Amino acid sequence: MRRAFHESDGGFTTVGMVVALLVTLALLFSAAKVYKINSVAADVQNVADAAALAAENQVASFYIVAQVCDAVVLSLSLSAAITAGAGAVALCVPGGQALASRLLDASADIAHARQSFAEGAADRLNAIQDLLPYFAAVQASQVAQANNDDCARYFGIAFLAPEAGAPIDFGSIDEATRAIDDLRERQDQVAQAAARAEEASKRAQASKERAWRADCGNAPGFCMYERAEKLAGLSGARNPLFSSADTWSFAVALERARAYYAERQARERPLGKGVDEGANSALRARFYAYAVKELGGAYVREAGDAFEAYLPLLPANTDEMRATDLFTERVYPVTAAGDGTRTMHAWQGCPACGRDALVGTGSVADLEAGGYAVCPDCAFTPASLGSVAAASTSIENGFEHWYRIVAEEAGVYARERAEADAAKREVQGPLEAFSQVLGDVAKQAAAQRIHVAPPGSIGAVALVADVHEVAGDDLFPSSFVAQPTALGARVALSASTLACDDTSETENVITSLLDNVDADAVGIAGAPKLVLDLWSTLLGSYTRGHDAALDAVRQIGDAVPIKAGASGLGTWAAQKIETLVDDAGLEPAELAAWKPVTVNSWHVVGADGSKPMAALAQAKRIGAHLRPTEQNPLRAAIDLNADFITEEYDQRSSQEIEIARIQLFGEEGPSVPLSITLPEPLRTAGHDGIQQAREALKSLVAREEEVEPWT
Repeated sequence: MRRAFHESDGGFTTVGMVVALLVTLALLFSAAKVYKINSVAADVQNVADAAALAAENQVASFYIVAQVCDAVVLSLSLSAAITAGAGAVALCVPGGQALASRLLDASADIAHARQSFAEGAADRLNAIQDLLPYFAAVQASQVAQANNDDCARYFGIAFLAPEAGAPIDFGSIDEATRAIDDLRERQDQVAQAAARAEEASKRAQASKERAWRADCGNAPGFCMYERAEKLAGLSGARNPLFSSADTWSFAVALERARAYYAERQARERPLGKGVDEGANSALRARFYAYAVKELGGAYVREAGDAFEAYLPLLPANTDEMRATDLFTERVYPVTAAGDGTRTMHAWQGCPACGRDALVGTGSVADLEAGGYAVCPDCAFTPASLGSVAAASTSIENGFEHWYRIVAEEAGVYARERAEADAAKREVQGPLEAFSQVLGDVAKQAAAQRIHVAPPGSIGAVALVADVHEVAGDDLFPSSFVAQPTALGARVALSASTLACDDTSETENVITSLLDNVDADAVGIAGAPKLVLDLWSTLLGSYTRGHDAALDAVRQIGDAVPIKAGASGLGTWAAQKIETLVDDAGLEPAELAAWKPVTVNSWHVVGADGSKPMAALAQAKRIGAHLRPTEQNPLRAAIDLNADFITEEYDQRSSQEIEIARIQLFGEEGPSVPLSITLPEPLRTAGHDGIQQAREALKSLVAREEEVEPWT
């Protein structure tokens, strides 16, 4: 043999050279043949990949539809809550009762629309979930058959993992609906209490305005500020000036009066010589001391809605003096003459006190009771003390005149504030409970967004076969390689899953939802138009979260005269509504679209325990040794795949599917349908196409003759 193929020097013989060339050519053409066979067989894998992506794309579309429904439910929940809150605010402001009634009615309509939409959307989304395996199978079959040509005839089906979806439920806002209905029934009562609070607040505000002007608002004209500066030399922090009653308080006037009388008491001196002036100075000092003592017990307490004040009224005449300690205090010297006549004097410095014997002290009350002679020097009588403040109280250039106004207005202001506060409590009590319910609804709406886990949320598996028989001569004609009669069916398995795709597709669908409302909303004005604008803004809260919700609150707040009125109830209620949105903690939703991508089929079949996936996993494990018998696990998977292919699904998928309809403000209001239009393959393929693909695939694993395993 060595001599036949090799020369003695190690080279090839002619025979050896011929044999080597023939072997080389045989191997070369065999490799080319294998490559051609594999290339033809590989085509089915590409089609399987496309079929798997098409099947999973139906799941991706379902996620978008579900997110749009979620956005509508969230925005309608918030719209109902905020519109109801705006109605509550309008109840609190003057002239807002008519608007309040319309807003509360609108909020009830929105709550009803939300509930109706949520129930309809949940039912239809759950039904569509049941259809997803059918949609996926149709799409996979259509994609497979779309690749048919003269050299290929494809059949395919698809499986979704999991094969059933988790139920979808949007929950309810029944609690908010009940609260809105309750407030609608009580709105007249609340509005009346708000009106009483408003009127009392106006009177209180007018009283405070008068007091402020008497204290310092009239400056540089006569007022406590001007008189304190002129008569007592007060300035700076002891004698402040306020330019507005809004920043001023009764405590300012009280502190100014305390400083004034303390300074006057310290500075008091006779203005000239003579007994009369000495007596007047002594009585003024007595009055100032009394004022300092009385003002020491005065107070102004104001914290939030609570107000208490006591500013004593200083006596302005003899009658008023009789009701004070000035009338009863025993501080005036009494002397007795030689004949026993007793005389009461204005002060110790009266000349008469040096002539007669000092026998004690008495009070103005004693003097008025009789038994005393009038001093010829100081002429002290009860009217002497009563007239000390009388003149300065009755004329505008007296400090006491302006202080008395402030003291009287403090009493008026306290009474009006008490009446206003009582009425406010009648308003705030129901609205506190109401806003709490709305806050709970907002929190629930923000926190309980639907969790979507439809069929195919793990992935899709496509099984595609090319049943076209390829003749051996068509592959790679060659005399060096034996030609098979034909290349049999080629089968491929592919899988896909969803990957996050950072696009604005979902956001665009959500934000354009109201595009069709404009035509229906022509001619709508007032509260309904306000609510439509609010809803449009709140749809943005799904994509922008908290900031968009606050924008909506401020938007509707601009339409309600929140700051109108003196009671402050409008501002209080508006802050409540803004707080409930703040506390809701609304975060933007994850809006990235889902796109199908191919993955190793183990990632899908191994993650789901359903019977079709278990059968596919078994087939994949023994694929290298597969024989076409009745026990073939692929046949089991194909049979299971047929479970959802029914005439009912075919009929329901033959038209556009309306998910739900948003019907605002009753039958006459604008209507917004939310629907999906099925792709053409889903409308035209139908039951027969799927059945044909299933039977073709089953036939490949039902032949009795022994053939090679599928490629």
